[in-house]
Amino acid sequence: MLINTPGKFPKLKALYFLTNFKSWGDDAPYTLQGMFHRHGFQVKPLGELRELQTVFVNPVTDEKIPVNYFAHLDEEKQLLTCFTQATSEQIQDTIAPLSGEIGIYHLWISPIAFDQIKSMILGEHPYARIKRFHADRHPAVGFPAKLRPEVNRSFTYRGEDGKETLEELRYHYGVLPRYIDFSIPGLADFRANNRGIFHYLAGQLDCMFGYAERAVNLVIQVREILEHSKLEVIPLTTERGSRRVPYIVPWWINFKRTMDVRDGELLLEQLEDRKFSAYDTVVTEGSVHLDATVLDEQKKSIFMISSDGRHMGVTPRYQTGFDSFLRFYESVAEYFDPDATCVATL
Repeated sequence: MLINTPGKFPKLKALYFLTNFKSWGDDAPYTLQGMFHRHGFQVKPLGELRELQTVFVNPVTDEKIPVNYFAHLDEEKQLLTCFTQATSEQIQDTIAPLSGEIGIYHLWISPIAFDQIKSMILGEHPYARIKRFHADRHPAVGFPAKLRPEVNRSFTYRGEDGKETLEELRYHYGVLPRYIDFSIPGLADFRANNRGIFHYLAGQLDCMFGYAERAVNLVIQVREILEHSKLEVIPLTTERGSRRVPYIVPWWINFKRTMDVRDGELLLEQLEDRKFSAYDTVVTEGSVHLDATVLDEQKKSIFMISSDGRHMGVTPRYQTGFDSFLRFYESVAEYFDPDATCVATL
């Protein structure tokens, strides 16, 4: 219905969330439906869809504005897709806070994956243009910049030469895009956001959905790596009797840049700002070595990290969820190395 009549839904947005849920459940606190209820939503079943109704309070006028989402839960992928015509401010105030809950997180697209999506679109459509984008830089990020790399900066650009301008700003100022408006002549105009929000602007809606699905698949590949990590206690029988031993499978972050002692200290500071608390921290000089036990205050999980400056192993202490690991990987990529890759233990 959306694809056949896109003109009826101006400013339509599709929001994607990865979850631990295979069903909506009931009103219990730790079900998907119960989670929405706690955040002030009314959940109305509509067959395989759910209508999510809430209210946005305008911070200036105190006016109460109804906000609706229509949501579908893919049981196999455990992917929640929400359609809405809400504004960015309304989204940020109403549904975005759910990423702070245990078992759900927005579809964060890493800088590497976001660049892949951009390259797909521009490569498959030679006449496609970037007409608007927002890009920024944090001083702690190791992405190269020719001019004043120590400066915190952001750009919002609108123009017909956005493709070239983005590359120029990236080269000279070391910024990374947060959202990009693509215009594919004769096909579609849409915005891709690195937090898993795709904003329809004009043309064929199924074109946008096609690239959104590709982005989803790239992030699900990362999720599978994170979910492969585990901590189990397995029984072991020997000549001396039976015992239970821990079986640990970590996952790894490979850096493109090399971490030195100051980088490690800055990363720990940034993690603290993101509500990760590091304990039993050891940072040694020379061939840098960083060890710490990390508490994710938002997701209520604990894991250990260990780095030799080029790689970082992440080891669960208990049953750490993919959402906590993904949030950590996001923090490392956003505040240390945008080219960091997530890899599984062989």
